[in-house]
Amino acid sequence: MSGHEHIRTCIACGRQVERSQLVRIVRLPDGSICLDESKQLPGRGAYVCNASCFEKAQSKQRIARALKTSVSEEEMREMVSRF
Repeated sequence: MSGHEHIRTCIACGRQVERSQLVRIVRLPDGSICLDESKQLPGRGAYVCNASCFEKAQSKQRIARALKTSVSEEEMREMVSRF
């Protein structure tokens, strides 16, 4: 399986691409939410293509739905500042 890339779906636009081309948002085991730049943090993850898809997912509550939790304003501000 060497060289095989996993396909993931953007929660905003539905585009299916290789995981390396997406940005991962993760709900960590302690319940906090953050961007996972390494794409290896433990926890439930959701993927977006880019900043515009992140904004779309945020406005339609798709991040909270995909991570099965609520996202605080502070967590959202932190993620927006890192995009």
